[in-house]
Amino acid sequence: MHFIIKKFKDWSIKSKLLLLTILTLLSILVLSFTSSFFFSTSRTFSIMINGLRVHESLLQNGIDHFYNYQITKDPKFREKSAFYINRSNQLVSDLLKLKEDYNTKSNKEIATYLFEGFPEVYNHEYENAELLVARFRLLHSLNNKEIDNSRIHSKQTLELTEQIKNQLLNSEIKIDIDNLQSNLEFIQQHYSDI
Repeated sequence: MHFIIKKFKDWSIKSKLLLLTILTLLSILVLSFTSSFFFSTSRTFSIMINGLRVHESLLQNGIDHFYNYQITKDPKFREKSAFYINRSNQLVSDLLKLKEDYNTKSNKEIATYLFEGFPEVYNHEYENAELLVARFRLLHSLNNKEIDNSRIHSKQTLELTEQIKNQLLNSEIKIDIDNLQSNLEFIQQHYSDI
């Protein structure tokens, strides 16, 4: 180490300035790539929050249409309820399939599939779907525990919404409104935990 410092002292002023300039430029370059990566990653969080909002909105629309059906007995409200609840369940199941899709499909194939199903989650921008898939793949490769926890929450939410859908859409079953409400509150709690 002492030898290197001594050699550096022997350099001319121009050489020293050139070295410092190169180091400064390299530092700026590394910093810009790093900040760009983290900025893109922060966009992933807003996409995920938007996905939660879309899922919750679809589920709420399904419940609202079912309540309208209970009041009016008009079958179109029941059909709309089934449509919205199926869409909310499809969104969750698509995201749950990501782990298996990483083994068989490219990022572009997965992003295309996700974007075609729910463009509103990605603000109608295909690049956002690609970004989400790439970041999820990166987190998956790092064995991130938070991703595993969110998958567990998503599975529980999917199971609950399937129960709600089956209960709402099966005309032979007497609807237990208290149970339905507690399941919906449990789903809300999942959202707050995430």
